[in-house]
Amino acid sequence: MKIVCRYLVPVQYEWKRLTRAEAEAITAAGMQVVPVFLRETSDAAGGTINGRRDGNYFVAAT
Repeated sequence: MKIVCRYLVPVQYEWKRLTRAEAEAITAAGMQVVPVFLRETSDAAGGTINGRRDGNYFVAAT
């Protein structure tokens, strides 16, 4: 494995959120992390509008 994709999600989905410790363990093992921001499972179907909304949400939350 060279790449690991992991979710960055709102607080209510904390159980599947990428943690700092996990990201550090992945990179220490020589792999790269691809973070995927996800609010709801159907958001991708909303196209650009949902993408912009989610991008703004993520930036404000970090």
